Amino acid sequence: MREEGFLIPSNAAKGDEVTFINSYDITSILNRSNAKHILFTADACFAGSLFRDLPADASLKVREAYKNKSRRLLTSGNKQAVSDESDFVESFRLALQENTKKYVTAGELVDGFRDQYISKTHMQLQYNPIPNVDDQGGEFVFFKRQ
Repeated sequence: MREEGFLIPSNAAKGDEVTFINSYDITSILNRSNAKHILFTADACFAGSLFRDLPADASLKVREAYKNKSRRLLTSGNKQAVSDESDFVESFRLALQENTKKYVTAGELVDGFRDQYISKTHMQLQYNPIPNVDDQGGEFVFFKRQ
């Protein structure tokens, strides 16, 4: 049996699950999506698209990573409370801003800040395939603005 979870928006009513976002609903939406790659990013307690083809100048490594569908979850922590003033968003933003590559996979980006983030926060950053939503081992690719 799969564990049920929720994202609780800031305007949710305490104890009223109707105002929460059920993990099953998120999975259902992801399953129906036609997007080739999806990166679901969450900066939340207990958290445990580009619609274009990759240009020809992308490296073989990036083209291979992009080829198959991806359904990944990037979270600021695992099954633990995270601070409301989390360093996660800032670490993620800096990794994107400081990236010098024209094309970078989400995995490469996360690898670039994972160790520093974990050392600083003692949180268990997670970047894994989302179960039961047809992840085929691909990668989300960020395109650097010119």
